[in-house]
Amino acid sequence: MLLTGNIISGEFDELMNEFSLQKVKHFTTESTIKESQLENLNMVSWRVIE
Repeated sequence: MLLTGNIISGEFDELMNEFSLQKVKHFTTESTIKESQLENLNMVSWRVIE
């Protein structure tokens, strides 16, 4: 599931329970974090693209 926020964007893998961080503001990156870590980032606005 692709998630696009105001600050970060990436893809959440429900089977692995991981979020692949792909973009921070206008910088492109790649990092995988667990769901609990994603929740700790305290995103206010998300748009889910399936």
